[in-house]
Parts: sequence; C-alpha cells; structure tokens
Amino acid sequence: MKKSNSVFLALMFCFTIITLNSCNKEYYDDDFDTYVEEEGGQNNDDHDDNDDHDHDNQGDGDYIAAYQINGDNISKMDANNIGQAWMQDELKHREMFERYTQLIPADQRGAITQFQVIDGQGGLYGYVYPLNADLSEWAMGLAIDAAYSGGILDADGEISYTIIHEFGHVLTLNNKQLDAGNSNCSTYNPGEGCSNQNSYINLFYNNYWADIFDEHQSLSAERFYEKYQSRFVTDYAATNPVEDITESFTKFVINNNKATGNTIADQKVNFMYDFDELVMLRDYIKMSGNTIKKPANYNSKQVHRKNNRLAVSH
Repeated sequence: MKKSNSVFLALMFCFTIITLNSCNKEYYDDDFDTYVEEEGGQNNDDHDDNDDHDHDNQGDGDYIAAYQINGDNISKMDANNIGQAWMQDELKHREMFERYTQLIPADQRGAITQFQVIDGQGGLYGYVYPLNADLSEWAMGLAIDAAYSGGILDADGEISYTIIHEFGHVLTLNNKQLDAGNSNCSTYNPGEGCSNQNSYINLFYNNYWADIFDEHQSLSAERFYEKYQSRFVTDYAATNPVEDITESFTKFVINNNKATGNTIADQKVNFMYDFDELVMLRDYIKMSGNTIKKPANYNSKQVHRKNNRLAVSH
C-alpha cells in the first residue's frame, strides 16, 4: 500500500462508519486487523512493500463535484452525475465550503487547495489526501448527505466535527511537519517521510507511543485497544499515532477546558496546550459560534487512514 519512493503515492484519511474489528465492504477489501497492521506506520518502513490494494472508491474522480480553492472562494473544476438530484445543488456545495472557512482561519487554510463534494451514502463523512508528493497541497472531501442530514447544513454539528478532524490530519502531516519521501529516519516515520524533530507527530510519538509501538504491531486492533484503553480518547485513536494525534486534537478543540483526569488519554489532550499556535487555533474555532459535536454512536463511526496509488488529477 505504501511505497516511499513512489512519486504518485497519495494517502487518504476518511471518516466513515465501521466497527473496531470489521470493515464496511463498500469501502474496504481487507479485514480491519490486517489493515491496521499494514497502515500503522513505523520508523523502519517494514510494510512499505504492500501496494496491491485499493481500499476506497474515493480519490479516483468518484465525487459529485470538485472545486479549486482560492482563499474564501471556490471555482468548479469537475463534476460527475452521481448521487441524488438534490446533491448536485452548487449552492449547497458552497455552503459546505463556507462552513469550513468559518471554522478554520484563513492563514491556516493554505495547504488545502481542492474541495470535493461526495455522496457518503450514509457511511462516509469526509477525507483528505495529498495532491502532490511533497505534501504541500491537499484535497478535502465532505459528504453532502452527512452535511445536510437534518435538512439544513450541519444541523447536528457533525460535519463541523468532521472538518476539524480532517483539518487535523493536514495540520500534523503537511510539508512543514514531515520530510516527504525520506525513509532514512531517526525520528518517527508515519509512512510518508521522516517527521521533523520538533514536529507535533514526532513529539507525540515519543511521549505516548514509543513504549508500546512494537506491541501495537503484533496485536490486533481490538486486543491492543482493550489492553490500553485508558491511553486513547476514542477506540479508533488506538489504530496508529497518526489517527491518535488527530483524535486527540479534535477532542482538544471541542472540550471547553483542559482535561482534569490522570490518564494518558487526558495527557494527550493537554499536550496540545503546550503549543501557543494550537491554543490560538482552538480559540478561533470556538469563537466561530458553530455547534461542534461527535457524530451519534461515535464508537462505530471511525476515522480511517488509507492509501491510493494515484492522486486525483483533473
């Protein structure tokens, strides 16, 4: 699935409905335990040779519409006649994008240069993936059926939650955080390149994963989470450090105050407070006035990290 030397490698991070130990076959070909072991990311890139699976039908032009982002504006690049008729409404697409601009400040949005609208078919909420090999430009996709599940945009706050989570992936894996394509690492390598010494993901890994990572590679996702449940803010956070830091970041944003418990999961949330820029970002999102909450039945709605061999090119 991952080949560090592939110029066209593109990973995807998706928000979809699954259980911890099984996958929705609409989006996955493999069982979840095998997938977690292959996608965990590690310093020595032991699993980089398995590039035989295509785990998702998104990222290959299978969207309702794709837009180029120019600051606060978008211009249509491409469209497909898929989904229900109401999903083609460009006004709704622009409302979804506007919700993103309301939540994330302009000076933090530069890396996401393409916006895609998809039909999640009740299961997929959203995704991000890099558009180029150096991780400097990314696409973000949001599911219109999830965004308008209450008849009006974001009636339950779930799409705002999804936006924050997907943005968290770009925040922690962009070209300022990683040396893309470099696999000769003395720091943590999530699979896309060596993390910078003081990057969020490297510090997070050293603090919370270094002592259990080898064990993570040898256990199923379910058994690993059962053993270390108090270390994780959600069950899917136990998948790998990349999902863990993003889940912890999202929890940090939506919580009203610092975590007051003594668990490692609480420490991970409070880890974000060590960075003034993240606190400022959190405060900005809080001031947006939008309701933000985890999707209903969150234990079965997880965030997935996936690789496609080719990036979208339209």
